[in-house]
Amino acid sequence: MIKWIVVVVSVIVLGMSFSYYNTFNGKEIEINAVDKDMQNVHASIYKQMKAQGMSVEKYGKMVVDALKVSMQGRYGKNGSSAGMQWIKEQNPNINPKMFRKLQQIIEAGYNKFEAVQRKKIDMTDKYKKVATNLPGLIFAKIMGFPRKPFDELGRIITSKETKQDFKNGELSDPDMFSN
Repeated sequence: MIKWIVVVVSVIVLGMSFSYYNTFNGKEIEINAVDKDMQNVHASIYKQMKAQGMSVEKYGKMVVDALKVSMQGRYGKNGSSAGMQWIKEQNPNINPKMFRKLQQIIEAGYNKFEAVQRKKIDMTDKYKKVATNLPGLIFAKIMGFPRKPFDELGRIITSKETKQDFKNGELSDPDMFSN
C-alpha cells in the first residue's frame, strides 16, 4: 500500500515538474518574443518619423528655394531698390497637412509602442507571480528559473526625464522646444 502511495505521489510530482517547466519556459519564450516585437515597433516608428520628417524638411527647402527664385525673378538679384512698392504677393505656402501627417505618425507610433510595452509588463508580471508563489517557487528554484532576473526580463524603454521625475517624486514640466 505504501509503495503505491509513493508511486502515485512520485507521478504527481513528476507531472507537476513537467507542467511547471513548460509554463516557465513558455513564459520566457513569450517575453523574449514581445521584446523582439518592441524592437521591431521601435525601429519602424523611428524610420517612419525620420522619413516623414525628411519629406517635410525637403518640401520646406523647396518652398524657400522657390521663394528665392521668385523674388530674384521679380526684383532682380539684389532685390528691389524702390522706396515704396505696392504689390500684392502670391507666394507658395508650406502645406500644414504635411506637419499634421508627421504628428499623426508620431502619435500612432508611440501608441503602438506603448501597447507592446504594456503587453511585456503584463506577461512578465504573470510569469513572476507563477514563479514566486508556492508551489511554483519550489519548482522554479529546482529547475533554475527564471533564467534572467525579472528586472532584466521586464525591462522597458523609458526616458531620462521620466526616471528623474520618479527619483524626485515630482512631475517636471516638459520643454516642448528643447533639443
